[in-house]
Amino acid sequence: MRFRTLTYTAMLSCLLSAALIFPASTSAQGIVQTQTRTIAYNGKSFTVQWVTVDLTDPYLRVKPVTAEDGIGHDEPFSSMLTRNHAIAGINGTFFDAYEKDDTQRYPNGLLIGSGEIMHSGVNPAFLVQADKTVSLQRIQTEHQISVTHQSKAYTFTAWGVNKYYGDSANDQVVWYTRAFGPTIDFPNSTKVVVLREGKVTAITTQNVDIPEDGQVFLLGNSANYKTHVLPNIHIGDTVKLTSSLHNQDTGASSMLTSVDAAIGAGPTVNGQSVVLPEAPAIIDGHIYMPLRAIIESLGGQIQWYPQLYRVSLRF
Repeated sequence: MRFRTLTYTAMLSCLLSAALIFPASTSAQGIVQTQTRTIAYNGKSFTVQWVTVDLTDPYLRVKPVTAEDGIGHDEPFSSMLTRNHAIAGINGTFFDAYEKDDTQRYPNGLLIGSGEIMHSGVNPAFLVQADKTVSLQRIQTEHQISVTHQSKAYTFTAWGVNKYYGDSANDQVVWYTRAFGPTIDFPNSTKVVVLREGKVTAITTQNVDIPEDGQVFLLGNSANYKTHVLPNIHIGDTVKLTSSLHNQDTGASSMLTSVDAAIGAGPTVNGQSVVLPEAPAIIDGHIYMPLRAIIESLGGQIQWYPQLYRVSLRF
């Protein structure tokens, strides 16, 4: 990925973990360009496609898009583009669509759209700020749920947003929106339904539908939660989720409203996320990745020879 001045070029690659959509408009049609090039390497040919856009265009929006049935489901890419009235998109292989285990079928990292977390994560991420600037940062999302009953607030930590940690994780707390899908049917848990007005409308261990105008948060059925958390939640209580973003390199915190879109930027090795020691950097219009961490994750070794300005890779 490279850019010049205020024009950014995004190459089709595993760097992005979801689709980036540019809604169609008369103005945007003129500032979005696609190109294709065939590259020969080591006796083989590879076709590379990329999209060039000017993020400062006022008619252009960038947002992550999930399958119509929610996170962890699959949908033809052309259908996702058509359904969102997009004129361009970048597709990423962000989960194994054939994995039967629900706990393994989630995006590689975080997704943020219009200042709201669609999927939580801890990983390098590509961020589009509200002022249309971009950056690459190692981001960790953190979440607090506050329940207010008769003017008294009770606050506890949520593990994440729109994911599931397995049937055996009895102490998980997860916040779900319609981006996850229509239904929460995970066993060994209590589901609390919250409508858009922020009021608890149901507390049940049965399967629940996520309201179009609300959310659901799940509590694992641990002895700790049954004793200390559930007694503090009542029908009619006011509930609020507060999420924050923390830069793992600088320690700085960011408001969600300052981010228009964010997408986990990998990489993955054999389906597993690679935790990089530092975030990729944009320098002179080029993205620089910490190569050593990626090579070592693949089981290889890397050696730098400063006198020769040469890098040796061994597998």
